[in-house]
Amino acid sequence: MTPTTPERHREAAAEFARSVRGQFIISQALLLASRELAKVPEPIQETSNMNDMEFLLEWAYPTYPMVEQVSNFNNTQE
Repeated sequence: MTPTTPERHREAAAEFARSVRGQFIISQALLLASRELAKVPEPIQETSNMNDMEFLLEWAYPTYPMVEQVSNFNNTQE
């Protein structure tokens, strides 16, 4: 049986998410989204979502924070 177009797109998206580039994009999105959520006032701030994003960043998608640290370090050395 040939997969339908939506199935092929889901498979392609899952494959991309497993790639180095996909991991980088997910990592960047998690970090930037977490920072934006941190700007929301405390009574409506979604802290559980922020905690989950930070967990994923630390244990599943650590690439972007590391790249950002190196970039910031290099900028201070110039």
